[in-house]
Amino acid sequence: TKESGGRYNNSLGEMNSYLQMVSEDRGLGCLERHRTRMTQCWLSQETLRDPVVACRLGNLYNKEALIGALLNKSVPQEVAHVR
Repeated sequence: TKESGGRYNNSLGEMNSYLQMVSEDRGLGCLERHRTRMTQCWLSQETLRDPVVACRLGNLYNKEALIGALLNKSVPQEVAHVR
């Protein structure tokens, strides 16, 4: 049986990114996920623009967005490996 709200009710506060939301709800294909991942900042979900930096996991970030998050100490847990 499906609970009231199902998985959406439990994970609404844990929704990490627009990409996660779209891929779970609409079922993006492998190529679409790859294209989105290579054209959007993983942290801010904005279009990538120079300068771009990458973490050891291969995620791409706008340098301004990443430095701003690090300075404000508002880095999500998934990006805690970036120093």
